[in-house]
Formats: sequence, C-alpha cells, structure tokens
Amino acid sequence: MKAGKILILAAALSGFLFPPAAFSYDMWSKAGRGIHNMLFGWAEVFYRPYEMHAEGVGWHSALPGGLIKGVGYAVARTLTGAYELVSFPFPGSNEYGPILQPESVILENAYP
Repeated sequence: MKAGKILILAAALSGFLFPPAAFSYDMWSKAGRGIHNMLFGWAEVFYRPYEMHAEGVGWHSALPGGLIKGVGYAVARTLTGAYELVSFPFPGSNEYGPILQPESVILENAYP
C-alpha cells in the first residue's frame, strides 16, 4: 500500500515539474522530466505499434515490429529518465534541455 502512495505522489510531482514545450528549461524541469520518463517510459510499448500503423504499415507488421521497437524505446526512455533525475542539478551539453525527443511519449502531442 505504501508503494502505491509513493507512486501516485511521484506521478503527481512529475506532472507539476514537467514543462510545456515552450518552457525555458531549468534544473527542476530536468528533474520532473526524469521522474516522468522513469514512471511512464513503459508507454512506449503501446505507442510505437500505433505510430507504425499511423505511418501506413499494416497491423500485421506494425504490431510485432512496434512492440519490439517500443521495448527498446521504453528501456532507453526509462534509463534516460533515471540519468536525468540523478544529474538534475548539473547542466548537460544542451544545458537542462531534454536528451530524448520528444520529451515524453505521453505528452508528445499535448502541445500543438
């Protein structure tokens, strides 16, 4: 039960710390992005088959190909989120900007 409350709190905090697309990045947006990507990196597994199908690939190819692609992206996004959370006080090569584009699979199309 305690782990569930911690997960809900972390998800809520990532929502407050995660910046919109036109936001000036700082160390707190980097921390929020790290938390967000650690919690929701798994969503890549469901998004990538949809993305492949939307690009014109039939479901018979998009489902297995997208699942494989999604697992790879999920691992990369989760590990990148962990790195950003650990290194949030320090600017990187692109200051505090995102390492992966889009910043989040969940918020990819949220800001037109």
